Amino acid sequence: MLQASFSEITFRRRSFIKGDIQPQYKALCDDTTPVTDMLFGDDIKEKIKEMDAENSVFKKVGHEKSTGFHQSARGRDSIQEEKERSKVDHVVSASDVSTNDQLLDISGEQLQNFPNNFIGGKISLFFDRWKELTSDYWILDIIKGYKLEFENIPTQINKPHPLVFNAIENQYVQQEIDKFITKRIIQPVTQTEDQYVSNIFVRPKKDGTYRVILNLKQLNLDIEHIHFKMETFKTAVTSISKNCWFGSVDLKDAYYSVKVDKNDRKYLRFYWKHVLYEYTCLPNGLTTAPRIFTKILKVVFSKLRSKGHCNTPYIDDSLLVSKTYAECQKNITDTVKLLDYLGFTIHPDKSVLQPTQIIVFLGFVINSLTMRITLTEEKADNIAKLCSRLILKKEITIREFAQVIGKLVATQPGVQFAPLYIKSLEITKDILLKCHYGNFDAKMILSEDNISDLNWWVNNVKSSFNPINQKDPDFILKTDSSSKGWGAVVQDTLLETKGFWSYEEQKNHINFLELKAVLLALKWFCSSREKIHIQVYVDNMVALNYINKMGGRILKLNTLTKELWNWCINRKIWVTAFYLPGVANIEADRLSRSINVDIEWKLNENVFHIINSLFGPHDVDLFASKINHQLPRYYSYFPDSYAEASDWEDTAKSRQGQSRHDVSCTVMEHPKLVSTDITPDSGRFIYDKQPEKSTLSTSKSDNRTSHSEIKISSFQDIGQLFQSYGLSKEASDIIASSWKPATKQQYWTYCKRWLSFCSEREIDIFKATELNVLEFLTLLYKQGLGYSAINTARSMLSSFLSVNREITVGQWPLVKRFLKGIFNLKPSLPRYQKTWDVNIVLQYLMTLTPVHMLTLRVLSYKLVTLLLLLTGQRLQTIHCFDLDDINVTDSSIYIDVRTLLKCSKPGSHLQPIELPAFIDDDRLCIVTVFKEYLLRTSSFRKTQKLILSCVKPYQHVSKATIARWVKTVLQLAGIDITIYKSHSTRSASTSAAFQCATSIDTILKAAGWSNDSTFRKFYNRPVSKQNYNDNFSVKVLRSQKLSN
Repeated sequence: MLQASFSEITFRRRSFIKGDIQPQYKALCDDTTPVTDMLFGDDIKEKIKEMDAENSVFKKVGHEKSTGFHQSARGRDSIQEEKERSKVDHVVSASDVSTNDQLLDISGEQLQNFPNNFIGGKISLFFDRWKELTSDYWILDIIKGYKLEFENIPTQINKPHPLVFNAIENQYVQQEIDKFITKRIIQPVTQTEDQYVSNIFVRPKKDGTYRVILNLKQLNLDIEHIHFKMETFKTAVTSISKNCWFGSVDLKDAYYSVKVDKNDRKYLRFYWKHVLYEYTCLPNGLTTAPRIFTKILKVVFSKLRSKGHCNTPYIDDSLLVSKTYAECQKNITDTVKLLDYLGFTIHPDKSVLQPTQIIVFLGFVINSLTMRITLTEEKADNIAKLCSRLILKKEITIREFAQVIGKLVATQPGVQFAPLYIKSLEITKDILLKCHYGNFDAKMILSEDNISDLNWWVNNVKSSFNPINQKDPDFILKTDSSSKGWGAVVQDTLLETKGFWSYEEQKNHINFLELKAVLLALKWFCSSREKIHIQVYVDNMVALNYINKMGGRILKLNTLTKELWNWCINRKIWVTAFYLPGVANIEADRLSRSINVDIEWKLNENVFHIINSLFGPHDVDLFASKINHQLPRYYSYFPDSYAEASDWEDTAKSRQGQSRHDVSCTVMEHPKLVSTDITPDSGRFIYDKQPEKSTLSTSKSDNRTSHSEIKISSFQDIGQLFQSYGLSKEASDIIASSWKPATKQQYWTYCKRWLSFCSEREIDIFKATELNVLEFLTLLYKQGLGYSAINTARSMLSSFLSVNREITVGQWPLVKRFLKGIFNLKPSLPRYQKTWDVNIVLQYLMTLTPVHMLTLRVLSYKLVTLLLLLTGQRLQTIHCFDLDDINVTDSSIYIDVRTLLKCSKPGSHLQPIELPAFIDDDRLCIVTVFKEYLLRTSSFRKTQKLILSCVKPYQHVSKATIARWVKTVLQLAGIDITIYKSHSTRSASTSAAFQCATSIDTILKAAGWSNDSTFRKFYNRPVSKQNYNDNFSVKVLRSQKLSN
């Protein structure tokens, strides 16, 4: 008791005289000064000497050399660190802390870390305790001191001009700087040659003060960007159950708890009042700070989860969830204890340390009693005021408009229908920015639709909420659309419906038609239902995303989505869309295609008006549809949401009664009085054009009419056509496998057009004549295709029309003559007339050393580029490299590719590749780079494929990714990538080898070419920068001198 009272009296005496002490000595009055018999501690003389020395440095910054200061600073640092470590085991008494701090008394045990004893990089003092928690060297290295992850070492040519603050901002910045110095978050330094100076700027806090942020925008460009996953508000919501309990632990000065390595602090410097400072810990503004802090806390909360606790950390905040009050209290206690044990400081004012069932997390109110998420009253008021002010302004800038949209987007977790009234605003913003070439300061006037959306926010934002979960679906609806019609079925019932598209509707994109099919199906089945949940299964991802996200960036689709959702909102219907592959959506697909066009006709409108005037007026149009009805009121034979009734024969029974097509109705219609299948008179293939699906119908006239449909969604399905000609399925599949995947993908584009061409002209695809082929190729020419594309189509036709012919299409005389004419009209010239100099890229690769210091991304860039240049292979070959086929020694790399390649043929395959170590220059040695890459990826490699991605989960990369990496290297080396693509490495490397007197046989063997004509015709190109003495024009001009 006496000790506690004495400490309290000492702290109060210091605070009373702090205002009268000179500024440079005010730190003596801080609570971090130990309590002894002396008011300012026993070592006051030494402290005053240190403060005087530090003050003299402040005055001399920029005028003296840094050597002496750095030595003394390091000395003070080491002394201070020893003092701080001695405090780790010191337990602060209750009288040492404020009233709020006493809330941190967990289960009768006092904590060690409080806001009043915080110092920058504090968790590094608890390194031994972190070693108990994890063995991850990467995490432990960060705890000791984070090293900035540079892709390129930054250099600064011009220092930024300091920002000018107003009087109030100056006052708050000065207060923050004083706090930072006291807490050792920053420290004064002297100038060095390789330093990097940035500006500081301020952003207002909720309490009216300002947050100081280091502007590292330029420095961040040189720091490696690594993708990482972090918990989100959506993740937190998934852990919430009815009547559960919440707690929350917020960390004080979170980023500042992580120490930055002393060698990298020179990149985190700034000037304030002509004094140079540097951060000793993670600053606000560093691009990697969120990732680093998230990774550190992941270790902590994983430990807590292993104890059975449910938690969701988000940077410096965390949501703790438990089923009972006692479990939640235990969750809070264990979390606070562990964080304090590891050196973190709990924020008493922002933490919720008593279990509750209503909590504010990340700006949203979560209520487990009502299972709803709402905005805080303050946030809802601000949104309403922002929208009101925007509406009242006659003219605004696009920037103001975009800022309000950003605020609205941030409310989505707490406003159920927020996206519905945001998407239209975003479309307006995009259109205006495009018109004004990206100028956010351009003026704009709100449209009526914009004002309507903003008014919705003003009127509804305060009463809006978002349910945490939805009830189970009442029924499942499957829909599908074709270019002619649409269909829908209710799962596990006999309820189904379909309809036709009008001639105008057929002009719409299939995405629009798929979305409209959902709307029509909802109107048909749910017109009299309310407060239900419907699951809709569609086979179109665009329609799915527009429904689930309540809109998108395409105006026409967004307008239709808004109509759909407004119809549902009026009936309190909730819709959830799921994807169902087309091959599984059989019933709806059948209905969308079973169209009898014979019933879709009507009288000429002028003739009808004459009849109506003579025998009318008529009230209702019977046996009509939405396509051919002549009167506003009409009865439809097929289900039609726009018709007064359907199935005319039964309307008398329920003229004013319940809608008989509703899912709640016990009477179900199944109108199939007339077959809608049209049987052709002769056996042929009929192709039904679809942007996404292809259906071939084949029918044969014999004693019994038969009709079958062949679904063709890719070139692989062509094998089904061969089966219709008598081949077995096994033989057809083998024939279909004769084309390689890339060839199939290339042929499929023209195969679809050929099937459509034959269907429209009722041509058998296997028995087309020479004239049919020429007409098809002419059609492609009229559509704008050139020689190369038409020649590919010709090659595809040779695959089809060589089944029952001795001469393939390509050898037909008129076809050969036709292609020569195409070449003359639209010649196909080589992509490259010259190539780039390999030395330019090699010189750049030499700068990427030493390899053990490179980031994984840069190391990957160097490896794939060297492999392409040194092997002369295609990207596909490099992409296929497998560790099982590679033997690496100190002197060479031996690669035996066993994967089927583009150049693989019966009896011919790529020869083994041998890459010797380049002893002339280790910076370009492929063996050195290769071995470093294997070493670097060994810890997380889960596949034997050589090239892995640079981010988690470190999977095998695609060919497109490798191509992008190579283009990046070419661009950084100075190659014009608008002209040269990644594949140009093949011609560049082989041309360079040829110019160095490499034998043709060696080049052919390395590149995998069977004869030299391929190399000479397509790949051997002169280097873009020709030697002056070897230039043709120079030789001609010099001939004059020779003649004289």
